[in-house]
Amino acid sequence: MRRIVFIILCMFWGCAILSAQNRSNQSLVSLINSIKSQSDQYFWDQYTHPNADTARTGALKRLILFIEAELDDKEQFTVEEIARYAEVISINRGSLKQCFAYIEKKTALDIKKGVTPQKRIVSTIDNSNQQSVPEQSSNTIPVEVSRPPEKFVADAFTLRLFEAKTFSNVYKLLTSMTSTGQVLQFGKLKDVEDYTSFDLILFDMSSQEIISILSAEDSSGTRTNMIFGTPDSLSNYPQSMTAVIWFIKK
Repeated sequence: MRRIVFIILCMFWGCAILSAQNRSNQSLVSLINSIKSQSDQYFWDQYTHPNADTARTGALKRLILFIEAELDDKEQFTVEEIARYAEVISINRGSLKQCFAYIEKKTALDIKKGVTPQKRIVSTIDNSNQQSVPEQSSNTIPVEVSRPPEKFVADAFTLRLFEAKTFSNVYKLLTSMTSTGQVLQFGKLKDVEDYTSFDLILFDMSSQEIISILSAEDSSGTRTNMIFGTPDSLSNYPQSMTAVIWFIKK
């Protein structure tokens, strides 16, 4: 009898823990959505990975790319520097850890000007005892690119993007093209839920240089590499090593 009572108590206790975790995740998601809606006040980005430390670093690295691009900063922020002032929210996504990093635009501007903002404590909220998965490190992106068809020549628009070369330069070029009407809209991949109909620009996270420009998906779900004219797919490029900008050309 005591054993049955003990089992029932354990079941209730487990349900209570799960309910508390769900409420915690819901409140964090609400906070994240609130920050996303205040794009005039915050820079933000997010990253998901089985390894919690990798997810946090990935989110901070992507955050840095957009800070530098919007502030036109030639001096690169370091992860360590931005981590002193950014906030990082961590949420469980099944067996994965999703980290959402954000910073006030005013704070980022102060850092650029050399003004030391009031030191803030990074709030990395970890709501699990999940073990980390060892990270595999590499300095190059293992992507096998098909040979371009004979006599294929990329169009002028694609070549102009490719010649901009770096993330910061491409971001500024797209901003200029948007103001002149050549580009209708562009943004981060995490800004939208469905990007199958958008063209994509992929960058190496280490060098911050373009590695590919992909067309929107066709009816078979295949994209075209707009530099080489060959079939390609976003899945051919490791998420942990790339940053992506989507755009809609006029």
